[in-house]
Amino acid sequence: MTKPRAFLFDVDDWLGSFTVEEMSGDAVKAYMYLLCRSWHETPIATLPNDEARLAKMAKLSPDKWDHVKNEVLPNFESDGNGRIFNARLKKEADYCAAKSFAGKSGWTAKRRKKQAKVGKDNVTNLKQYR
Repeated sequence: MTKPRAFLFDVDDWLGSFTVEEMSGDAVKAYMYLLCRSWHETPIATLPNDEARLAKMAKLSPDKWDHVKNEVLPNFESDGNGRIFNARLKKEADYCAAKSFAGKSGWTAKRRKKQAKVGKDNVTNLKQYR
């Protein structure tokens, strides 16, 4: 399965979040970078539980990371396998995966129906359905 390119970003929830409101500018920057980077990791919506790598992913120097990590890291949980995740983003990733599977299942069923209608060996007619 290919990874989704985007996740739903609810601006009202972000701007209305007490957690984000209380963060410093550097912490907000780090948090957003980490959320975005986690979307491209494997497994999706997770990050390595490694301070040096998190600082790099957050685009902060180690010194700045030391100042903001206590504001950012409480928004992530450990998966017990050396990775951390944001619960809300993980839920979004699970939703996207389920939606993608359902869509592919529907497409496959539709394709089978068309193949049955046209005939499996009729390659010329099948090209119109691609």
